[in-house]
Amino acid sequence: MSTPRILITAVTAITAVSAVLADLVIPDPAAQHAFNPACHPRPNSTTPNTW
Repeated sequence: MSTPRILITAVTAITAVSAVLADLVIPDPAAQHAFNPACHPRPNSTTPNTW
């Protein structure tokens, strides 16, 4: 593999693993967003703003 591919793969793996570990080590913030119906992604340009 070339150096850019190795770098991109490493950054992707570290990002994914660190996000999962953060959710496992500190579960309260993860649950706050996962199960909160008021916390949703930003609407796109075709969705009316209902916040």
